[in-house]
Amino acid sequence: MEAIIIPLVIWVILPVPLAILWLRGRSRQNLLEVNLEAMKERFEPIISIEHEVNAQHDKLQECKRNLDDIKMDYTKKREVYDNLKAQIAIYNEKLSFAELGMYEPHFNFDDSEKYREQISEIRDEQKNMISAKAAAICPAEWTVEGGRSKGKTMINRQLRLTLRAFNTRIIHKGCRAA
Repeated sequence: MEAIIIPLVIWVILPVPLAILWLRGRSRQNLLEVNLEAMKERFEPIISIEHEVNAQHDKLQECKRNLDDIKMDYTKKREVYDNLKAQIAIYNEKLSFAELGMYEPHFNFDDSEKYREQISEIRDEQKNMISAKAAAICPAEWTVEGGRSKGKTMINRQLRLTLRAFNTRIIHKGCRAA
């Protein structure tokens, strides 16, 4: 009977420590699983390094495309800027001469006959302006020795002298103006 009692006692007593060990192992396993999940979350970028490398590579390619677009846009706009700057420089130079009364003539003639006709018309207009005393003007009224007529005579002489000097200068250049 003793031979049956020992296995029976072992059979009754042994499940309790085994159950305790099993429960401890189960709680330890749960704790390890929680720790494992926390580690996975924490180190997910490192674990999926290929995904991160690909994402960064895509960002780099997008930045390169943006940079190329900006460079191309800059090159186009720089050409426009340089062109406009050169044109402005020309006009600034012309403006400084224009302020001194020197204008560059502009002609749109198809042939020399039209050019001659236009010059003839301009000379006739100049003669008419001189006859009408409109080629050069003096807006001020002068009195000389208390008389307006002497002042008007002085002004007329000065205007003729001005026209003569102007036309003499132009004649030496091959043109004639009013």
